[in-house]
Amino acid sequence: LANNTILALIPRCDNLMPLREPVAFPWTNFSKRVKELSKAEWGYFSCPQSAPTVSSFYRGRMTKPPYVQGETNWIVRREGTLGVYYSYATGEWLYLWVVPKPGEANMSLVVVAKSTGMLVNCRLRTPSIAPGRGWRAE
Repeated sequence: LANNTILALIPRCDNLMPLREPVAFPWTNFSKRVKELSKAEWGYFSCPQSAPTVSSFYRGRMTKPPYVQGETNWIVRREGTLGVYYSYATGEWLYLWVVPKPGEANMSLVVVAKSTGMLVNCRLRTPSIAPGRGWRAE
């Protein structure tokens, strides 16, 4: 696990707790994504808030300083959400899943993968920098 490396890349929800082991959660084709991201660094965390609250927290902060990640996709499913972010500075992709912890409505799992590669079917917009204006999607 790369929890400490990942923590430097994401905001911390209130009482964010690193998990000691990877967690499984329901997400269509997740096992395929894990294989595609086999060289990625992974972080596993929990937050004592509902998944919608935690999803909103991350979506509202990932694109702002000091993180300044370009959001290229935001997927909302019954299972939870997946935010896809790109760092123009490093050329790295960040995949951030937020799902409810099974059996605990007010507890969320936050699973993050950092990769130099892009997942198939996860990017909708090409990230670029608009001179003097910051991120934009083309």
